[in-house]
Amino acid sequence: MRRSVILLAAVLLLAAPAAAQVDTHPDGIGLYFDEQASINCIDMGTGIVTVHLVLTNATAASGVAAWECRVDYPANLISAGTSLAGSCINLASEPDFAVGYVQPRPWATINVLADLTFFVSNTSPADLFLRPISQPSVPGQMVYVAPDDIGAKVPMIWSTGGPDVPVATINGGCAVPAEQDTWGGVKGLYR
Repeated sequence: MRRSVILLAAVLLLAAPAAAQVDTHPDGIGLYFDEQASINCIDMGTGIVTVHLVLTNATAASGVAAWECRVDYPANLISAGTSLAGSCINLASEPDFAVGYVQPRPWATINVLADLTFFVSNTSPADLFLRPISQPSVPGQMVYVAPDDIGAKVPMIWSTGGPDVPVATINGGCAVPAEQDTWGGVKGLYR
């Protein structure tokens, strides 16, 4: 009986859809509707939505001591609050973020830096962009700093390619499609 329960659990686990991280490049920065960095576009009516600012695949193994970027969004998204991860302070004014941590964030493949909550006031398409802050420490770049090398600034790369390409969309299609597959689809690749 115990063996059949374990076998059933394994089969159910393998049959469940697997969401892939959208940005697999090193030092990626993106906006996502899930904390696993796999959903960067949604369709919804009016209401509240949380968007996660996520650093993916950081090359600095010691973690994150500070970071900076700007989040731009259209008028049909009304900011309802921002929650920064960890004990930190934003030295800039939103929509710019120049964040320094009291205790550095540990290294992680997916590191949620902030949660931004918006009220979606109508169902018009809403594109969200990441850009360098108004007065960046490195001109034209978004960066983070590793705790073991405070002087070095690591450039963060857009999850979809540039300052004029949306990194997340609401009611407007997908900037970068998220890969979703099932175990059967994966097996089919090897037949």
